[in-house]
Amino acid sequence: MVDSARALINDFNELQSFALLRRALDPALGAPDASWARGVLLLGQTLLQKNQREEAVSWLRWALRRSPTLQADSVTSTPALVTALQEARAFVAASGTEPRVSLRFEWATATTSGGFGDLRVARGAGDASGPVQLSVNGAFLDEGRPLRLSPGSYRVAARASGQSDAEFTTEVLPGVTTMVTITFVTASVGGSRAVEPLRPTFPPAVEPLRPTLPPAVVPKASKGRSKLWAVAAGVAGVGIVAVLAMPKSAPGPTTGGIVLRLP
Repeated sequence: MVDSARALINDFNELQSFALLRRALDPALGAPDASWARGVLLLGQTLLQKNQREEAVSWLRWALRRSPTLQADSVTSTPALVTALQEARAFVAASGTEPRVSLRFEWATATTSGGFGDLRVARGAGDASGPVQLSVNGAFLDEGRPLRLSPGSYRVAARASGQSDAEFTTEVLPGVTTMVTITFVTASVGGSRAVEPLRPTFPPAVEPLRPTLPPAVVPKASKGRSKLWAVAAGVAGVGIVAVLAMPKSAPGPTTGGIVLRLP
């Protein structure tokens, strides 16, 4: 199929080559070998030449998740393909992985370029029947019901009671149904699975703010007045001591005269 698609492209019949190339990439046909890698690169390069970059990048991201060692030869590949593959590799590395998620892809019997794909998300068969909240790019998603989307990468989030949120990125491809299975391992109590229903979470109780009164302030004496009293007390004390230390003199004459006393 890849060789037939190459012959169609050489005859300038790219539109018919898309169906062959996408059918050749079906994982059900076998492991991602060298022929599969050639088909991925040829499909991506042809889509880029037809200005269908979004679909081309979606295929490259999807292929890198299956075969991280995929490389484009800079000699036989166009610069646009080499750049797109590098950007796709960086995107896949940044999006990370989720070990609780398994993917399976169902190919349609016939697909056309520019078509839509389906995304279906469900829990594993052994999981409890408690409620699960699903969303894709922030929008609500029904569990088990296919959602038709244009080709691209989508962020899926799943939340179940008693479990940490599961978030992962997957690609939706034209004519392909992406089957996502999430396995939540719930704790067992008494041999049976204990699953609590989802409850809304509220912030903790907040006590009302109360005004805080300042501590009582005891009035203090003026510093200037305190110093004045201290000086006065000191002068008085010195005066008393000087008077007591003054020697007593004999009584003067009773006749008239002037008596001088020196300290």
